[in-house]
Amino acid sequence: MSSKKPIVTHEFGVLYIEGQAHREGDTPLGKITFENLWDFILSNRADENADEVMSVHTRGGRRYIKTGRFVGTIQTRDGQIIEVLPKIYRATGQQEEDKDVCRRVFLNMLRHFTDAKARSFQNASLSTKKDFPILEVYISNYINTVEQLLVGGLKKNYTLVAENQKFLKGKLNIGQQITKNVANKVAFAIQYNKYIEDIPQNRLIVSTLHKLLSVSHSNTNKAHISTLLTILADIPSSSNIEGDLRQANTNNRLFASYDMLLKWSSQFLLNRGFTTFSGHYVNQSLLFQAERLFEDFIAYLFKKYASSYNIDAQNTRYFLVDRHNERQMFHLRPDILVESNPDAPIHECIIIDTKWKALDSTKPDKNYLLDIKDMYQLYVYGQKYRLGESKGREIDVMPKLVLLYPYSEKFTKELPTFVYDDMEDGLGLKLTAIPFNLAEPNTYQTQIEDIIRLAKEN
Repeated sequence: MSSKKPIVTHEFGVLYIEGQAHREGDTPLGKITFENLWDFILSNRADENADEVMSVHTRGGRRYIKTGRFVGTIQTRDGQIIEVLPKIYRATGQQEEDKDVCRRVFLNMLRHFTDAKARSFQNASLSTKKDFPILEVYISNYINTVEQLLVGGLKKNYTLVAENQKFLKGKLNIGQQITKNVANKVAFAIQYNKYIEDIPQNRLIVSTLHKLLSVSHSNTNKAHISTLLTILADIPSSSNIEGDLRQANTNNRLFASYDMLLKWSSQFLLNRGFTTFSGHYVNQSLLFQAERLFEDFIAYLFKKYASSYNIDAQNTRYFLVDRHNERQMFHLRPDILVESNPDAPIHECIIIDTKWKALDSTKPDKNYLLDIKDMYQLYVYGQKYRLGESKGREIDVMPKLVLLYPYSEKFTKELPTFVYDDMEDGLGLKLTAIPFNLAEPNTYQTQIEDIIRLAKEN
């Protein structure tokens, strides 16, 4: 691993050349690191996510780099590791403590990211390896999961093998026999099923380990990977990544222990679910969209702590347009749909959308910094879900609408209720904006229960 101490910044942070004029809260970089990062950004401008990752700016002749909506880690060509952490707004005044909180929150959200699950992440690793970069933590947990798989034993499967042997076994391949053995009367071109470890699932693991060996800068991680590759020496790397992924994508319960590893391998080998860049100016980067992490994490918490309800993430029951040329258009996808069980005496429906944005409860004159597009979006959800078929029954539903934001020093409790339809019978649509404190894991269950209670009360 690089001997340089990682530099820590956050979303929408500003990076400048060390020694130049700057504003309070900006993060200094060495000149070589800054130039590498600057050139890296310019060289990746064609990428669709480039501006949301980092952008270059000039003000008063001073150059600076601004981080965007992505969090994770990036290592420049000179070996400097830069961590971009979620901006969890706190007011402790303890900068190092805040960094540790942000890192823990990031890893906790990453554990339950559906595109790249990291279920075995341990917060303990942070206390023992204070400056251990996020990427190396991510790699070490893949390694740990492979080790756990080996303890339980690698799976084998029957694979069709074609060989030229001096004995007859299985099925004779007539075509190969004619072309290969016309002059060799004692050989047989045969095909048979062999029970071996050389199967798509194991080849993908080997391929991933080889890639991580080239990516990692941690001597500890490299040593563990080398050991694993020695143990798996009889299994070749995949020669067709996408083909093996398709074959490995099976609902066979015998391979359930591979599920998480295969999702991980897909991320590393195909760069899906997160943004990775590399090039002349950067050794490696692993960056995730913070909003997606937050959305998936909150959905996971609802499924865990609201088990008495039916929880559906990204529900697609309704369309915005019910009919156009005899077809429906524009699927509606609320982040989280909370509904009572079908046998409940009263049907309850709570629609929750998560927004990775800082609200300000001290600015009612500026609508608390709420985005009107989000307000429109929830209103549409409410209108569509208030009438229609739900759980096989025709019912009249009055959905409860919730916008969920990260807790911040300027947004510590729910805002006054927003009433869309001010009706005398009280049946109009209403919305509640509620903060969620990611920095307090011990309160997650209570917070989920409070969100449901507040929604039902309004």
